[in-house]
Amino acid sequence: MTCILVCFPAPRPCERKELELHAALGRRVAGALPSLLCSSAQEPPSLNKVFRTLASEDIPDLPPGGGLYC
Repeated sequence: MTCILVCFPAPRPCERKELELHAALGRRVAGALPSLLCSSAQEPPSLNKVFRTLASEDIPDLPPGGGLYC
């Protein structure tokens, strides 16, 4: 397997709106996790189940082409 990294010397700074959207997405994901963790008291959910649950939700304000693909 080959891994190629493309690095740019000076990325543009993040805008305030982008930081707010990122924080809102983080809160939404963090809010979804307790229901997933409590749904199965015997064993924790698999990472695949977490991704599929998040991908099935309608998450507003994702960037163009953004989303969770499983």
